[in-house]
Amino acid sequence: MNIEPRPMKLYVTMVDTLPWEELHIIPQRRVVEVDLTPEQVAKLTPRRVGMICGVERYEEIEMCVLQAVEGGNRQPNIGGVLVVKVPVNIVDDGIQMPSYAHPYDAGADLCSAVTADIEPGAARLIPTGIRVAVPSGYEIQIRPRSGLALKHGVTILNTPGTVDSGYRGVVGVILINHGREPFTVERGDRIAQLVLARVETASYVAVESLPESERGDGGFGSTGV
Repeated sequence: MNIEPRPMKLYVTMVDTLPWEELHIIPQRRVVEVDLTPEQVAKLTPRRVGMICGVERYEEIEMCVLQAVEGGNRQPNIGGVLVVKVPVNIVDDGIQMPSYAHPYDAGADLCSAVTADIEPGAARLIPTGIRVAVPSGYEIQIRPRSGLALKHGVTILNTPGTVDSGYRGVVGVILINHGREPFTVERGDRIAQLVLARVETASYVAVESLPESERGDGGFGSTGV
């Protein structure tokens, strides 16, 4: 049984393409409201896909692509890269914006705003001098740089760290030195990578019992060393 179609509107957020990031200004946005026809509503109505723990599950919209129709081809091209604007506020003059070393890299390099020494076995919070406004529905993961880990034994203690969409403070990175020698972080050094990731919000439902599984309650070490 599918959800009964009902009147719906499509809301599209438009954003200008001026280089606001370079000026450290949040881009201007507007919301466009589109009335959908009954036929369009019927096509967009989620279908029931099953039931888990007594809760009915339905499809969800994962991505929408707006594309001009050319030559009668109505299939949207979604093979490209989705670009999401993330406003960045640089609070420490001279600190670089997060940037990708190569096109289509997953992680953008994040730099240190200070010079600091980290003794072997010690951890230290390194400020980056930037604040970000992560869009709703996303998080930014702070991940280690493989070069630091391989060459110096330096990595991120709470990897991956998370920057939530509601956080507006300065982004910090907790570095830990697993090496045998003291390590010095210089101001401007690349110390981590930022990865933008989609976030799904869970709806936790209290139930009397859970469905059985082959694994059961097998936990730590249950499959051997």
